[in-house]
Amino acid sequence: MRTQELNIRVKNYNHIFAKLESISPCPIIFEKIDGAYGYYCENRKGKIIAIHEGMSELQTLIVLIHEISHAVLHNSEEVKKRDKKPSSNTQELEARSIAYIVSLYLCMETSDYRYLYIESLGREDLKEFKGSLEIIKDTAEKLINAVNGADTIKKAA
Repeated sequence: MRTQELNIRVKNYNHIFAKLESISPCPIIFEKIDGAYGYYCENRKGKIIAIHEGMSELQTLIVLIHEISHAVLHNSEEVKKRDKKPSSNTQELEARSIAYIVSLYLCMETSDYRYLYIESLGREDLKEFKGSLEIIKDTAEKLINAVNGADTIKKAA
């Protein structure tokens, strides 16, 4: 579901995009997407990140970080390592939280974007989300380190 798009230019957009693309664990494509800004897909053909074409620079970067977060955290190998598969609400909140942290680190103004929608979660989702806080912190740190060249992200096979 789409929220209001952030229509803001980003200083050094091309450099930041290239850095994010270089750390992405799977190929990134641009296409027309109905009802969403982007998605991460894993199927028998492989893994991809798709970004809705024609968005603003800020929206594109935030969505890219969000989908990289899904690709790193919610791929089939990583989900198997968890005690139980996180709900779709928790997966979305994890990716949004990581995107928010990394965006702030990259000095992108995101205060108008409604990332954290904790109030919309039910009691069980909130309990599950609280268990994700360490995962969110660790994954955001991993992405930031990768952007800085101090870490690598496992590329999809």
